[in-house]
Amino acid sequence: MPPQARTGERPVVEHANEVRLFATARFLPLVIAVGRHEAVFKQQQAVIDQLTSMEISIQQLANTQRDIVDKVNSASQSVASLNAGLANRVRENEQAVAAIDAYRVQVNTRLANIERKLDGGGGAPL
Repeated sequence: MPPQARTGERPVVEHANEVRLFATARFLPLVIAVGRHEAVFKQQQAVIDQLTSMEISIQQLANTQRDIVDKVNSASQSVASLNAGLANRVRENEQAVAAIDAYRVQVNTRLANIERKLDGGGGAPL
């Protein structure tokens, strides 16, 4: 008797088809779930890549900001130094102008005295 002809036995092909159907029905949800998880993982990787890119950009901005702060501090120190130097020069110039004004007043007073003496002595006014 051929193996298929035995009583109570199904043909091997039928049995293989049933096993395949059972496996497909049983594992299809798992395959679908794995597919969904892979899609989510790809999305997560894209987000991670974006975050990494943003982090690099933020670090570059922070470095640029530090450079700008350093330049501003340097400029502020230069301006303060210039202001101090100019303040001294202005003070010295003010003192010089005051001295010139005092000398001018002294010269004007002497000239006025000379004119009075000349006018009082009978001479013609200058």
